[in-house]
Amino acid sequence: MVQWTNITECVPVKDCTELLNRDSTKLSGVHTIITPVTHTKVQVLCDMEMDGGGWTVFQKRFNGSEDFYRNFSDYEEGFGTVYAEHWLGLKYIYEMTSHGSYQLRVDIVRSNGSSGYDVYGGFSLQPGTNYTLNVGSRITSNGLLNTTLSFSDGSSSGKPVGNAFTTYDHDVDRYPDNCAVKDQGGWWYNHCNDYINLNGLYRPGQISGRGMNYDSDYGLAASTMMFKSVS
Repeated sequence: MVQWTNITECVPVKDCTELLNRDSTKLSGVHTIITPVTHTKVQVLCDMEMDGGGWTVFQKRFNGSEDFYRNFSDYEEGFGTVYAEHWLGLKYIYEMTSHGSYQLRVDIVRSNGSSGYDVYGGFSLQPGTNYTLNVGSRITSNGLLNTTLSFSDGSSSGKPVGNAFTTYDHDVDRYPDNCAVKDQGGWWYNHCNDYINLNGLYRPGQISGRGMNYDSDYGLAASTMMFKSVS
């Protein structure tokens, strides 16, 4: 179990990987980074223990206290608090992954307490208002109920990779109607989702295509999405 430490300090680094590389004694917790494009100070949650550490958390959900059925401006700017449930913000994710090579890690916890994770290479967002998702092949995974449907594998109509970010007021998916309204979230929807709807409704254990799902249609109890530099 990661023990989070509340730390707020200003350091001239662009992400949690660089912070850890500069000081290997840094603990998991909240740190201030400076984005590499606009040089904006942003508080981020860093996981310095998982899989070598250096992970920048951009989505964290564990109790349903934060509403993730939000408009595009909220998803672009970020919402919630880094000390609890939150979304970092599309513009910051784009900036922080705009130079170098990044891995994406997804950790999930189900309502029965079982857990799983997925790691991919080639993670970044394209610039502009659509923030199209780039994700490479799966590197490793464990504890998943279904590995045929993922960010980059499985049904071409359901996988998120290569799609723009849709919200209920920003419809840029490939579906005739709005997938964000249909699936009650904000996401890189294609023709809506195939069991990958991590910003959906918080309904742990419930069978729902609108729920916070990843490897099945059962709602998850917790999810964390994060990235780290590998170059």
